[in-house]
Amino acid sequence: MPIPRTVITVTEANLDSLFNGQGVDISPVTKMRARSDTYSHGRTVGMTTDWLAYATSKGRVRLVDKATATPAVLEVPDLRDGHIVDMTVSPTSVAVLGSDGSITAFQVPKQWSRENPAVSVMLHVNLTHNTTIGVPRQIEWIKDGRLAVAGTEGVLLVYPRQESANTFSDPQAPMFRTDGSLVSFCLNQTHQAIGLLSETGWFSLWNTASLTRVWHRQLPTSAPNSSISSVTFCETNIIVGRDRNTVLELLQITSEVAVLSSIEFSSPYNDDTSFAQLIYDASKGVLWVASFARSSLFGFKYALKGQAPVRNIPKDTPTVVGFDRMVEIPLQPILSLVLGERPGEDTEIFFVTPTGLDSATIGKSISDTLAGFSQSIVRESPRASQTPILDDIARVRKSSTPYSGNRSLNHSRSSVQRPSVRDDDGDISNGGNESREESDAGRSIHDVEQGVSLDQMAIQIRGSEGRVIKSIKDNLATINQDFNTRIDKMSTELSNDVAGRVERSIKAQLQTLIQNEIKKTVVPAIERTVQNELRTVVSNQVPGAIHDALQSVPRELEKALGPAIQRSISTIVHSSLDRVINESLQTNLIPVMSTSSTQLADQMTSDLKAEMLALRKDFEFPIREAASLSDTTLRQLVNSVSELKTKVSSLSDQLARQSTQPLPQATTTTGPAPTGTNTIPPVQPRRVNEQPADGVNQQYEDMIGTALSAQSTQTLVNLLSEHWAIVDRAVPAQGRPQVSQAVIFTLLYQLGVALNELSPADPMYARVLHMQRRAVGIVEPREQLISSFFGQITPNILASLNNAVQTLTSRWTADPVVIQYIPILRESMAILQHKLMQQSMGQ
Repeated sequence: MPIPRTVITVTEANLDSLFNGQGVDISPVTKMRARSDTYSHGRTVGMTTDWLAYATSKGRVRLVDKATATPAVLEVPDLRDGHIVDMTVSPTSVAVLGSDGSITAFQVPKQWSRENPAVSVMLHVNLTHNTTIGVPRQIEWIKDGRLAVAGTEGVLLVYPRQESANTFSDPQAPMFRTDGSLVSFCLNQTHQAIGLLSETGWFSLWNTASLTRVWHRQLPTSAPNSSISSVTFCETNIIVGRDRNTVLELLQITSEVAVLSSIEFSSPYNDDTSFAQLIYDASKGVLWVASFARSSLFGFKYALKGQAPVRNIPKDTPTVVGFDRMVEIPLQPILSLVLGERPGEDTEIFFVTPTGLDSATIGKSISDTLAGFSQSIVRESPRASQTPILDDIARVRKSSTPYSGNRSLNHSRSSVQRPSVRDDDGDISNGGNESREESDAGRSIHDVEQGVSLDQMAIQIRGSEGRVIKSIKDNLATINQDFNTRIDKMSTELSNDVAGRVERSIKAQLQTLIQNEIKKTVVPAIERTVQNELRTVVSNQVPGAIHDALQSVPRELEKALGPAIQRSISTIVHSSLDRVINESLQTNLIPVMSTSSTQLADQMTSDLKAEMLALRKDFEFPIREAASLSDTTLRQLVNSVSELKTKVSSLSDQLARQSTQPLPQATTTTGPAPTGTNTIPPVQPRRVNEQPADGVNQQYEDMIGTALSAQSTQTLVNLLSEHWAIVDRAVPAQGRPQVSQAVIFTLLYQLGVALNELSPADPMYARVLHMQRRAVGIVEPREQLISSFFGQITPNILASLNNAVQTLTSRWTADPVVIQYIPILRESMAILQHKLMQQSMGQ
């Protein structure tokens, strides 16, 4: 059947659609040479309310904040030799499809003020092998946070997590399919439905929430020999692009499936420049089409917005106009474009040209032109099938450069074919023609009288004859039009009269016949159809709906009954436990503890007395030896103690000033250090005939011991942070330690406490953990300084390490960095338990 068709020839001028007015602001974004000037289905630009994005070379995406113009760069892993095929953006995320078949989703901030803000890769998977969707073609974000990935076999919806990478190779994963190889898909305005179009013309509608197919038909077409390029939702209808979007068909898929109208960009040169890109603005009801060969942006006003679906579409004469107004904006050849989400009445479009990227803001005046009064344009000439476009169409230009006539011809190289329209002022025009013909005839006679030749007079007579014949034809056409109008009125009245008579004569009989036929044929057919449809719907959709509803029942029951049951059980259990515990304490625990405490106190008293007597014997000096000490020795001892206090103060000051410089090696001197030298004196005085332990550095011993004596996690963290070089030499990973075993064992105990007080996300947690592992390896339980209390303190250290392991396994299993700490802690516990066992067996 013939359909309303708008044909735009890109190589001819279309001066009627150009108007010298301001309404478009062009803002160049950057200069960049395009990778290719040919048609591509995917997008290489994206835009949100806060930033814009565009693809560059070597698999990178550049983001620019609109408020501050601050850039950010996203780099796709392993795509340095490829390029971006398709891109989709949301307010806080960017997803790209690479030429190597990889899908990458980035998490980006909504706004940023510094260059290259922190971004994270949520998903990266390569789909070149062993995937259920086939060859990747298109990606799109859904409003609920899922990512739609389309291939030649169908569409998958996945959440942007690395765990979702296995979904693409899972044959059991739910996937949207259609008959034939998939070409393109589209989402409606609410993202509740997704439409899939195959290269064979089959179109399937799927529900994105229930993952069920709700509609599946093969679409009709007015251009059966053209290949399918794209599909786009236009309210409740769809627009199918063919031959690289040079042919656009508006199809109705609701009550009746039919092609309502079409737009065709015609070019005598069928080369690589004959393609277009399109996008539909649902808020304003405008279809924007960018013709590359035309170097213009066309806006078509959708005439069916808010109207009910068309029913009973005539087969012989088209009566539906999908687009009734048009505006043309001369720009540059456009390779890819996106529509901005800019609030307000202006329209923002971000597009790619062969030489760079530009942003265009289309003002309210253009929208007013497209949204103006709508005329009925369903009449067509019987010799043409093109839909007329209104003549009052505005031309827009760059606001910075006045539009000129020459430029309009350069940029406007098309014409809109339109049928002839009757001129209501035909009589006046014909009168003017007759007057001109009379004046020409008068001039011809005058020329003959002046001596004009017969040939010239014949030429003038033939011209006058042509004008007279044209005038006569116009008058006859006007008279015929009046006759046709009168005949139409008479035929209408006659048909109404005849119809009334016929209706009255056969109404009684016809009603009975219709009722009988309906009972015999229609009612049984409807019953069978309804039963089959109900059986199909119930068998296909009801189990899925019941399954989806039952999935949320446990959570809802837990949410509703949890608090009530918890309060009831808590009250009963608390009261019962309190009563039982009180009775047990009064009858069992308190008497037993009293008896045990009394016995333990008596035993400890006797043991303490015995130990004190032993200590008294060990430390009792003979009176004669004490009397033999000379006054000189006592005086030297007093001087050494005073010098020790002075050196300790000096050491504290030097450590505060030189916290970032490594300490020099201690020197063995018997006398006080000279005043003003940089050598740090030993912290503790040596008694007579006392030698330091093998390999012990007294300076490291005093420094680390002073920090550990504070018994504070913050002090320990400061020691490891500010004096790491000293601690690393004092407690080395390999070799002999330069501090005593008492200091190492004390450090081991406080490191265990710090592991429970610090958060695993703290940067110092890893350093504390590795120092703790080092201390466990070099501690010696048989050392005389710690052998007496090693067995008593070690269980406490093991308990601290066990608590740290439980904290990591219960709260931090999702962090891949923190989860690596658990094997280190368990290894330290095993080594410490082994040393504790050896020490107990040795005793």
